[in-house]
Order: sequence, then C-alpha cells, then structure tokens
Amino acid sequence: MVKRYKQTNTRDDNDGEKEEAAAASQNRKRNRIAAVKCRLKKKIQVSRLAEDERKAEEENAYLSSQVSELKEEVLSLKSEILRHAQCDCPLIDAYISNQASHVLHSQLAGASGVSADP
Repeated sequence: MVKRYKQTNTRDDNDGEKEEAAAASQNRKRNRIAAVKCRLKKKIQVSRLAEDERKAEEENAYLSSQVSELKEEVLSLKSEILRHAQCDCPLIDAYISNQASHVLHSQLAGASGVSADP
C-alpha cells in the first residue's frame, strides 16, 4: 500500500486566507456602521423621551394649577350658597340638605371603612 500525500499549494492557502481576512474586514466595517447607526438612533430616542418628559411635566404643572383654581372656585360657590341659606329658597335648601347628608355618609363610611359614594 502506497501512501499518497496531498500536495499543498501555498498560493491557494494564501489566497484563501486573504479572502477570509477581507471578508472579516468587511464584516467588521458593516458592524461598525451598524453600531454607529444604532447609537445615533438610540440618542435620538433618548432626546425624544426627554422632550416628551419635559412636555408632560409642563402639562402636569398646568393641570395641577387648574385643579387648584377649580377647587377654590367650587369652595367659593359653596360659600355663596351657604350665605343664602336663610333665603327660604327650596333649591338652596335641597342642596344644603343633600350636601349635609353626603358629608354624614362620608364620615360614617370613613369610620367603618366602607366607600362613601351613595
């Protein structure tokens, strides 16, 4: 039995290595470009989120001030109604009675831990 040795061609080996190196270099280049693109996209998203947060905080401040103003207005209107309690107007008397009942239910529900909504 005669052994045959495979002849190696160094030129073919070098060409294959060069092709692999070129392919690896091309992959690294594509990966670098993709990484830059990804970082830029992430930076844009972070900027948009920061802007959205700023706008939400502004809106929250505005709405909070509106709530405070409306609560003050409600209190003022209720005070105005109470000033007319002696007028013997059936609508005002009914409102005052209803509110007194609501307050009483709220206090009783708070003491027992039950919801105050009738």
